[in-house]
Amino acid sequence: MLFSPMTHWKEKLPQWLSRRGTEPPRRGRLVRDYFLVSVVLIGGGLITSGLVEIYFRYHESREQLALQQKEIASGAAFKIEHFVQEIHNVLKGATKSRDIAPRGLTPDFRFELEKLLLIAPAITEAVALNQEGVIQVQASRLRTVLPDAKKNLATVEAFKQAREGKSYFGRVYFVRGSEPYMTIAVPIERFAGDVIGVLHAEVNLKYIGDVVSSLTIGKAGYAYVISRGGELIAHPDISLVLQRRNIREVAAARAAFDSAPAAPGRIAIVAPNIQGKEVLSSYALVPGLEWAIIVDRPVEEAYEALYASMLRTSILFLIGLGMALIASFFLARRVVYPLRRLREGVERIGTGDLGYRLNLKSGDEIEVLADEFNKMTTQLQESYTNLEQKIEDRTRELTESLEQQTATSEILGVIASSPTDIQPVLDVVAE
Repeated sequence: MLFSPMTHWKEKLPQWLSRRGTEPPRRGRLVRDYFLVSVVLIGGGLITSGLVEIYFRYHESREQLALQQKEIASGAAFKIEHFVQEIHNVLKGATKSRDIAPRGLTPDFRFELEKLLLIAPAITEAVALNQEGVIQVQASRLRTVLPDAKKNLATVEAFKQAREGKSYFGRVYFVRGSEPYMTIAVPIERFAGDVIGVLHAEVNLKYIGDVVSSLTIGKAGYAYVISRGGELIAHPDISLVLQRRNIREVAAARAAFDSAPAAPGRIAIVAPNIQGKEVLSSYALVPGLEWAIIVDRPVEEAYEALYASMLRTSILFLIGLGMALIASFFLARRVVYPLRRLREGVERIGTGDLGYRLNLKSGDEIEVLADEFNKMTTQLQESYTNLEQKIEDRTRELTESLEQQTATSEILGVIASSPTDIQPVLDVVAE
C-alpha cells in the first residue's frame, strides 16, 4: 500500500506535463493588436497633421493669390489716378499764366489752351469761361467752332463747382458711342481765392483702356474699370464697353463700392463675372474718383498651382502613411517572433522535454526573459531528477522493509504451527 502512491506520482508527473503541452494554444493576437494600435496612432496622427497642413496651405495660398491680384489692381489704380491727376495738374498750370494776374481772362489766353492741347494729348477740347459761364476762349482738336448750345455753360455742374474754387471731375460719358470721356474743370484765379473764370476740358480716357489691356494676369486673367454707377469704362473686350452695359450688380462691383472706408472688406472674392463664369476677383478704388479697377482670374487657373501642390502633398502623405504602416507591421512581427519562439519552447518543455533550452539573441527584455526561463527549466529539471532519485531510494527502502516484514511474518507463522519443535523455525530462519 505504501509503494502505490510513490509509483502513482512518478507516473503522473510526465502525464501532467504532457497535458500542459498538448493544450490547444490560444490564437496570437499581438501582431493584430499592435498593428491596429499603430494604425490608429500613426495613421491618425499623420491624417490629422496632413489635413491641417492642407487646410492651412489652401487658405494661405488663397490669401497669397488674393494679395497678388490686389497688388495688380492697386498698381493699375495708381496709374489711372496718376494719369487723371497729371491732366488736372496741367490744367491748373495753364491757369497760372503770367497774363492772368495783370490782364485777367483775355483772348490771348488761347495760346495757353493750344499749349495745353500740345502738352496733354488726352485733352481733346478746352474752353475758358468767364464768371457768368460764357465761353471766352476755346481750343479743340476735333472742331474749330463750338455749337451754340455750348456757348454758355453757367448751368453746368462743372462750372458751378469750379466757380466755388473747387476742382471738378465729371462722370464718364461716351463720344460717338465708343470712346469714354470725362470732364475736368478747375477755377481760374487772379489771386488765391479770387476766381475770375473756369477752365473746362474734355479728356479722352482711351489711355485707361491701354492700362488695363497691358496688364498681365496669368493666362486668362484680365482687368476692367467701372464707375460707381456701374458704367463699364474700360475692358480688354471693347465690345462690352460698346454695349454700354451696366454691371453694378456684379458681385465684385458691389464689394468694391459697398465696402466701408474703415473696413475695406475682403481682399478677394470668388463669384460670377460679367459673363457668369466663376472667377477670383480683387479690386481697388481709384483715389479721388468714384471708380474701381477689378482684376478677374478664372478660378480653375487661379487655383491650378494650389490644387497641384495639394495633390503632391496628398500623394506624399499617403506614401508616408503606407511606409509607416508597413514599418509598424514588420516591427510588430519582429517583436512577436521572439515571443513565438518563447511559446514554442514552453510547449516543448510542457511535453516533458526538460533538456530543451531557449536560444534567443534579441538584445532586449525578451532575451532576458528567455534566460530566466532557461534558469527555471534547469531548476525544474534538477528538481525532477532529484524527485526521481528520492522516489527510487524510498521505493528501495520500502521494498526492503516489506521483505523484512514478510520474513518476520513467515517465522511467526512457523513458530505458531510448531510450538514444541524448534527445527522448522531454524529452517525458515536459515532460508
